Amino acid sequence: MCSGCGQLHDITLADRALACDCGLTIDLDLNAAINLNRYRRDTLKPDVKRTQEPRKSAPVAPVWMA
Repeated sequence: MCSGCGQLHDITLADRALACDCGLTIDLDLNAAINLNRYRRDTLKPDVKRTQEPRKSAPVAPVWMA
């Protein structure tokens, strides 16, 4: 699929570049990366946590200074 216009193309593994009717000529690996990034962006829920929550440590006893 062309990352520029979305047109589907019949390609083989021997092909290294995509030349689309929309005028885009692009390396297949770069085209796939753009399509995967767009798919991830459009399907990932915005409330998904992307980082781990901080660890909860044991409460620290107060230190009294005399």
